[in-house]
Amino acid sequence: MALYQLFFIKNLRFIFIGAFIILNIYSFYHDVNSFNKAETFPFPDTTGIAKIDVGQGDDMWILTEDYELYHWDAIERKFINKASPVNSFCINLYQMGSSIYNWL
Repeated sequence: MALYQLFFIKNLRFIFIGAFIILNIYSFYHDVNSFNKAETFPFPDTTGIAKIDVGQGDDMWILTEDYELYHWDAIERKFINKASPVNSFCINLYQMGSSIYNWL
């Protein structure tokens, strides 16, 4: 066995201890619990949700039991009331995004 291999094996525990300390420091500064956090949407405060339509990405539409139509605004990070009263709706998906094309 070569001399450099013996040196590496003898110091292997110090390498693992150093890696463990670095991992602990990293997780302390970058909030170790952020790995388990899920994004929750602030749903509108209404009586109930009658229909949810999810498109591509952050595109989300909600029809409430009060016949109010909400759309998720990704910039403001909240639901915006688009129309009222609406009985039902369909989403038209096209290449650049989505739009409501059918108000029943």
